[in-house]
Amino acid sequence: HRTSVGRMKWAVWTVAAFWLLLKIGDQLLQRNGTLSKRYMVFLKRHGLSVSLGKIQWYTNRANRLLVQSSDFLPGHWQQTWFAVGAVIGVLLLPLSVGLLTYTLLSFMGSSTADAKDHVLVPVVPGVNLPWNQLLYFLVTIAVSGVLHEFGHAIAAVNEDVRIDGVGLFFFILYPGAYVNLHTQHLTILKPMQKLKVFCAGVWHNVVIVLGSLTILYCLPWILLPLFTAGKGVVVDAISEESPVYGQLLVGSVILSVDGSRVTNRRDWTSSLVPYHQHGFCVDKSDLEETNVKAMHATLPGVVECCQNDSASKFCFYTDELQSGTSKKYFCLNARRFTIGLHCTKKSDCLKPDQSVCLRPSLDPQSRLFRITHNGAKDVIFVGHPLVLHQSMSLTDYHPRIDLFVLYQLPGVIETFLQYLIALSAALGILNSVPAYYLDGQWILGAIIDFCTSWSVETKNRLSDIVLISGSILLLSNVLLGLISVLTT
Repeated sequence: HRTSVGRMKWAVWTVAAFWLLLKIGDQLLQRNGTLSKRYMVFLKRHGLSVSLGKIQWYTNRANRLLVQSSDFLPGHWQQTWFAVGAVIGVLLLPLSVGLLTYTLLSFMGSSTADAKDHVLVPVVPGVNLPWNQLLYFLVTIAVSGVLHEFGHAIAAVNEDVRIDGVGLFFFILYPGAYVNLHTQHLTILKPMQKLKVFCAGVWHNVVIVLGSLTILYCLPWILLPLFTAGKGVVVDAISEESPVYGQLLVGSVILSVDGSRVTNRRDWTSSLVPYHQHGFCVDKSDLEETNVKAMHATLPGVVECCQNDSASKFCFYTDELQSGTSKKYFCLNARRFTIGLHCTKKSDCLKPDQSVCLRPSLDPQSRLFRITHNGAKDVIFVGHPLVLHQSMSLTDYHPRIDLFVLYQLPGVIETFLQYLIALSAALGILNSVPAYYLDGQWILGAIIDFCTSWSVETKNRLSDIVLISGSILLLSNVLLGLISVLTT
C-alpha cells in the first residue's frame, strides 16, 4: 500500500510539474513584448489553445474531408450501418448500468478491493501502468477517441447535420477528440435519427473491439510470411537486472521448463504457476558423505549448507536416508542433480530401493527449476518465479530472418491490439452510461422521445432523475477503482 501511494505521489508531482512549466512558458510568451503578438497569431492560426492541464486544437478545415468520407459507402448501406449502431447503443446503455451496479455491489460485499474486479479503473502511470507502456496507452486511447468521434461525424453527415468543426485535446494525461455539430440541425431530427448520431461513437468502439479481437486471433496466419510459431517462446526483451541475464539473451528460444515442453507463452506461464517445489530422483550411491556440510539457518525453515562454495552448488535435503523424520543435507552440483525424474517421495522414482527424493532447501515462495533453451547449457533458476516472469518479455513468434527488429515486432503488435481492445471497450462502456456530459445523456433523451409522448417537462424530469443516478453510479465506480489501485 505504501509503495502504491509513493508511486502515485511521484506520478502526480511529475505530471503537475510538466503542466506548471508549460503554463509558465505560455504566460511568458504572451507577456513578452516582442514575441507576444507572433505567439498569439500562431495559436489562432493553428486553432491551438493552452490552459493549465489542457492543450486543445480545433479546426473546421477537416469538414470537407469528413463529408467526402461519408460517400465511401452507398447511402442505403450507411443507413443500415448506423441503424445497427443505434440498436447496439441502446442495448449498451442498460448493460453499462448493470455492469457498474454489479461492480459496486460486489465491492461493498467484499472485504478486499481488487482492481481486476472493476470495470472502470483509473489508469495511473507508474502505479498500474508501467512507464515503458505509456506510449501504447496514449496512442490507443487517441485512436479509440478519434474513431469514436469519426463515427459521430459520419452519422451526422448522413442525417444532413452540419459539422462546425473537429478538435483534439490532451487533458492532464489523457488524449481525446471531439466533433462540434450544429445544434439547431440536431434539434429538428427525429428520435431515431438522433439515436443513429448519438450511438455512432460507442458503435464504432464496439467495431474496434471486434476487429482487434479478430486480428489478434488471426495474427499467427497474418505473420506467417515472416514468422513461425509453436516451437517454443522467444525472448524479445530482457532486463539487465533479470536473474538469468547473460544466460538468456534476446533471440533465445525457451523449449521446456523442468522437462515440460513450452510451445507458447501460455505453457510458459503455467509452468511457473505451481509454487510447490518438487524433488528430484537421485541414486543413493551419488550422495557421498563428503557432501554433507555444516548448516546454518538463513530464514525460518530454510537451511543453507553450501557456505557459498560456488555459484553452481546448492543445498538439498532428504528425510529418506534414515529412520525418523530428521533431514539430511547435501551440498550438490545443481546442474547435475536436477536432471532426474520429479518426485514427492522415493516411491515415485524408477528404482525406489536405490533412490531418494532430494529436495532443494528453499523458502516457500521460491523454486528451483531447469530451463532448456536453444543455447549450449540449460539455465538453472533459483528464486521467485514472478521475478523471472516480470524481468523478460516473450513472444510466440520466431522470425524467419535473424533481424533484431523482428524479434520485437509481434510483441508490439499484440500489445497494441490488447490496449486497443481494453481501452475501446472501456470508452464504449463509459460513454454508454446515462450520466451528464457523456453520450449516454443524449442517447437517454432520444430513447425517451422515441418511446413516450409525454410533455417536455415530464420528459426532462425523468431524464434528470436517471442522469443524476447514473452520474453518482459512475463516480462511485471511478472512486472505488482508484481506491483499489492504491491499496493493491
